[in-house]
Amino acid sequence: MSRRLFWPLLTVALLVVAFLLVRQHSVRNSEQLERAISNELALASSEAQVVAFIEKRHPLFCDDLGSEIKTRLSGLAGNMIYRKDVILIF
Repeated sequence: MSRRLFWPLLTVALLVVAFLLVRQHSVRNSEQLERAISNELALASSEAQVVAFIEKRHPLFCDDLGSEIKTRLSGLAGNMIYRKDVILIF
């Protein structure tokens, strides 16, 4: 009996772990991003600090236009169904 339950339980456990790993890496949360910006970037941050902040979040693109930096972060929304893009302009 225990051998018969082993494979289904192992499969379910692996699916739960995979789901949690995917969710952690791809979900975009606007509130967390806003807190990270206020905590990690001071009001007079240098361009290099802003670019480093953006690169840590693996953007779809990052354009340095001289006077401003534009970037788009993409991921899944909290419901894991819809995509959520966040556009930041520094």
